[in-house]
Amino acid sequence: MQSKPYSVVDGAQLEANSAMLEAASARRRAKSHGAKLLQEPMPGLRESIPAKGICDQAIDGYLRTFESMFRILHVPSFMREYDGYWTQAEPAQTEFLMKLTMVLTIGAIFLTDRSMANDIKKTARNWVYAVQWWLIGPTERDAMSIDGVQVFCLLLLARQTSALGGTASIITEALSKLSFTIGLHIDPRFHTTATPFESELRRRLWLTVLELTTINSLNSTLPLLLSAGDYQVPPPSNIADSKLGKTNDSVTPQEQRTKHEELDCSLQIMLAKSLRLRMQIVRELNDASRESSYEKVIALSNSLQTHCRELAAYFQPDKTEGQNAPMTRGFHEKFLDTYFRRLILFLHRPFAHQARHDARYLPSRKICLDSSLIMASHTEAMDLPHTALDDFSSCCISGSGLFKGALGQDVILGVSLEIVTQLEEEGLSDPRHVSTRTDPLVLLAQSYRKPLVQYLRHVREQWKQVILLAGRIEAMEARHDVKTTMLETIRRVLRECTAFLRESPAYGSGGDVACEWMDDTSPEAIDAIYFGFDFNALASPSPSDF
Repeated sequence: MQSKPYSVVDGAQLEANSAMLEAASARRRAKSHGAKLLQEPMPGLRESIPAKGICDQAIDGYLRTFESMFRILHVPSFMREYDGYWTQAEPAQTEFLMKLTMVLTIGAIFLTDRSMANDIKKTARNWVYAVQWWLIGPTERDAMSIDGVQVFCLLLLARQTSALGGTASIITEALSKLSFTIGLHIDPRFHTTATPFESELRRRLWLTVLELTTINSLNSTLPLLLSAGDYQVPPPSNIADSKLGKTNDSVTPQEQRTKHEELDCSLQIMLAKSLRLRMQIVRELNDASRESSYEKVIALSNSLQTHCRELAAYFQPDKTEGQNAPMTRGFHEKFLDTYFRRLILFLHRPFAHQARHDARYLPSRKICLDSSLIMASHTEAMDLPHTALDDFSSCCISGSGLFKGALGQDVILGVSLEIVTQLEEEGLSDPRHVSTRTDPLVLLAQSYRKPLVQYLRHVREQWKQVILLAGRIEAMEARHDVKTTMLETIRRVLRECTAFLRESPAYGSGGDVACEWMDDTSPEAIDAIYFGFDFNALASPSPSDF
């Protein structure tokens, strides 16, 4: 059989290619037309951005707090785009707008002008919905990039720092899958087309993904699916962002800087040293199929306490360097110390409950109390509404889970449990107790409890979870009827809350009241507290109920 001339075959091939391209173009246009109405869930996104002065303050708040711990952005690149956005040299890319809105959401909690912060928070909920739509909605293909991972990470931080409600588990799972899709879990050396800039950014982002995934697993109690040991990605280099440019042919660590000088990745590298241990602890805590042995808990706790000491040493200035020593960064030190000690508290809490009946576990009871008090000490200066808040206190008021810090239920319940246990051991829970109030042993016990009760009274002025617990403790110490005292406490607090709501700007406006002190308590939990709550059961609980 005689073959066709080459020119005929070549012409047919060209026609086939042309037809394929035409069909692909028609397909893309049809899909684009079908999703046209779904592309922009918030059409006024650009118009919702606040004035530049407010944005400057919010961005500064984010950069001085979370960016150093969780490296997400290349700051010079972000700021160049930010400056271009205001000069309107060129239209802002959607990816940049997504980053900007999330940075503003996070940074707004640190604004000193609370009215500005509340205005941003009202808009932030719509920003979050728009970002989620862009990430996992019809436009998810546009987010399959380094930019998409950055937006995902910022979204997770925004949801938890602003307590915007809902669960971050779906977002975390989507972030993990996207990280695998673009190969963040692979050593950048094997990405032959990656520039030194992109390789460094990949290493930073992979660590951040692991950190945020671990924190979300801890907050949600869901299994931690990622493991740092399964992927051999080297840590980032300790270089400043200003030394890392997109056009650089190579990246060289700035070796002339001392180890005590804070570089842009120094804190992230410090955290990476304990990452595997923390992931192991979270995995152990969330494993419902088996109980951890006490020996293993002690070993994990001791290892983490070693990292706590290393962390404290990291934030101490080197006295031998005089004026060149770095300043202690209060926010980071308090946040990370709270994070580590919260893990220690969770490890020992099951055994602390058993210490009432088994003396072998008394060390766990003491460790839980010590951890709770250390975390509580980070908000001692908080005195609403009379004093200006530092960054950590602002985070505690606005955040949820780990980001609630010393105002979280874990710390409050840890201190309350110790007080209630002591009172029960002394027999003060029984009004028929006949010990004299001048008994030296009773006075000694009261003096020991005094700092604990003072903490609860201090937090009571700042937070609502402690109200019933503090009321019960006061009733037990005064040998009053617990049920009557707690009902009176609830009546008084409800009247105070009603007065507060009526004074708020949102009262009568028909909109949502932006109450920064509200946590992510579910409606079911509120119903249980105020409607049909079993006060008889609450009047005589045991520590195991906590």
